Amino acid sequence: MARHLTKDIIRQLELERQAILEGAFGGLAAMTATKEDLIARLELDPPPDDDLRDIHRRAERNRHLLQAALRGVRSVADRMSTLRQVQGTFDSYTQEGARQSHAMTPPVFERKA
Repeated sequence: MARHLTKDIIRQLELERQAILEGAFGGLAAMTATKEDLIARLELDPPPDDDLRDIHRRAERNRHLLQAALRGVRSVADRMSTLRQVQGTFDSYTQEGARQSHAMTPPVFERKA
């Protein structure tokens, strides 16, 4: 029974890995619930140590992938925030070194017939 559960957990960890690599983060919550259920069942019938090490290695790999993905998402969010700020204002400095912000207005075109 433990061998079957081990295979199910490994399959679930591989699905989770693939979702992370593809950026399909929406399904991770459901995968986590399934994974937690499998692990809870596994605790009732522990597998051999080699299988536990394999599960641990795969779980750690996924954790590192998730951390890297989170860093990437945060980086993009920071960059987008910076771009939004740049679109609306222009900053310059006076001769004394004081910062000045200038509102950017879109150019107005006058059409003549």
